[in-house]
Amino acid sequence: LLGSEKLAGARHGVKAAPLAERGPLKGFVVGRVDSSSPAGLAGLQEGDVITSCSGRSVERALDFERALIGKKVGDSVSLAGTRSGEPFTVD
Repeated sequence: LLGSEKLAGARHGVKAAPLAERGPLKGFVVGRVDSSSPAGLAGLQEGDVITSCSGRSVERALDFERALIGKKVGDSVSLAGTRSGEPFTVD
């Protein structure tokens, strides 16, 4: 899920939704996905709510970024969350 740029030489290709759009949800709400990024190629979509990243709980965007610390370009990460209210995973 990681490609080049940012985050110690890696980028994931997603941006968080503005807080006003989150409502009471816990998790990282995907606001935008670069379709050519690792996240886009892995199938993440706008509106997905990521609740776990590589086994670490994600309650907000900062938790998602922290879970990626130490990852390098080419490393795989596993994600869990909900899409349209249904659970999904990405490995």
